[in-house]
Amino acid sequence: ASSENPREKLSLREQVGAMASVLVHPRLLLFLPRFISHGLFVSFYMIIYPSTLQYSSILASRYPMLTAYYAFAMCAGCTFGGFLIAPLNRRFHDFGLRPLYYITAGVQLITYAIATLSVPNWSTARPSSESAYLEPHVVWVCVISFLLGFADTTNTASNSVICSRMIRGRASHTYAAARFYFGVAAAIVLFCSPMLSMKLHAMIFASVTIISMISYNFAVNHLEISEDPTKKENLEPQTSNQVESRSPL
Repeated sequence: ASSENPREKLSLREQVGAMASVLVHPRLLLFLPRFISHGLFVSFYMIIYPSTLQYSSILASRYPMLTAYYAFAMCAGCTFGGFLIAPLNRRFHDFGLRPLYYITAGVQLITYAIATLSVPNWSTARPSSESAYLEPHVVWVCVISFLLGFADTTNTASNSVICSRMIRGRASHTYAAARFYFGVAAAIVLFCSPMLSMKLHAMIFASVTIISMISYNFAVNHLEISEDPTKKENLEPQTSNQVESRSPL
């Protein structure tokens, strides 16, 4: 906090108080669906999907080096995401705010759909010899891993942009609060994971992602107005003019 505001010297007690106030800050709570969606995504690429690689007997017997393929493809996706974000961020104003997150959410939804089609349904919780809608194959594993790596990079970049602008002088606290909500969301779903199939995981994660996309636009509008109150003043005359134009003569 001192590095963000050199004139502010906080004791340990004040740091804890600042952290607690940020956790329940109204502006942060507006982005809560987005943080929950990110936390569920983290649990998916760290635990849930990798578990299916070992529990699916078809994949485990055919491709003993499958974990290495997963790691390599995910690293490739992370690298590609980094190469893509940098030029687009320079070219488009505020690319890291709305466009980047909507790209991220879209990639997440595509990933959940492909995983549902190509992963044996109960291989998320126990060893399974069943097949899937698409025959389990290393190609699908690499495609999903690449998309997971790409979405992880864009998710992290988008989160950094949000946290740096959400509460002035509290970027580090905001980022820590976001990580707290990531962890809570991931822990809850992992406790329930043994009772959830791949289809149920995908339905829950996709639903939360869609909700976060809808709420995200409202939260960003609120953030932009807090940064520049003139936007609200410009918006109100437009709204009143629209109402007047619709009123009968």
